[in-house]
Amino acid sequence: MAMAPSPSLVQVYTSPVAVAVWEWQDGLGTWHPYSAAVCSFIEQQFVQQKGQRFGLGSLAHSIPL
Repeated sequence: MAMAPSPSLVQVYTSPVAVAVWEWQDGLGTWHPYSAAVCSFIEQQFVQQKGQRFGLGSLAHSIPL
């Protein structure tokens, strides 16, 4: 007869959460990640602007915050 697993053996898997990590590039071309708090702020502003880009079309690389 089969037995149900004990509650301590049951593992619950949740789907992974997508996280954006924003970075900045220094004068030497090295990329540096912003802190989690700054990334969260940038994401909030990006969503509010619905991804609108400012600048030279496909060459735009800045988001006004």
